[in-house]
Amino acid sequence: MKNLLSSSSYKIIPKNPLNSISQLVSKNTKASCIPISIQRKLIRQATQTPKIYAQPKIHKPDIPLYPIVSDIGAPTHALSRYPASKIQQFVGSTPSFIKDFTDFNEKTKSIMIDDSDLLVSFDIVSLFTKIPIPQALLLIS
Repeated sequence: MKNLLSSSSYKIIPKNPLNSISQLVSKNTKASCIPISIQRKLIRQATQTPKIYAQPKIHKPDIPLYPIVSDIGAPTHALSRYPASKIQQFVGSTPSFIKDFTDFNEKTKSIMIDDSDLLVSFDIVSLFTKIPIPQALLLIS
């Protein structure tokens, strides 16, 4: 875990940003077009710092750690759950959605594959730490 935290993906900050993040969440939520009844649910009064922990990837060589940041109780927790709840109703409704390996197996049974065809799987490393924050903020604002 020390090696993971000392990588370029993470940095030590001089002070706890919890209060300033809480104020930003509150200010921006109140300035949004979200109904006031929902805004009240999104702005947390008592907040806590997100926690990081790791799970080992036992199926990979050298058993690397998979970092997980739990934001339960953090100022952005309810705010991040809100759009997820709106999007959830659409999950699984597209033809490209694959629930699990069994679903993949079932959907690919009828596909004719030539000898020259390739099946490719991508393994994303540290997806969220690779997202450029300024560009992401422009997209969601």
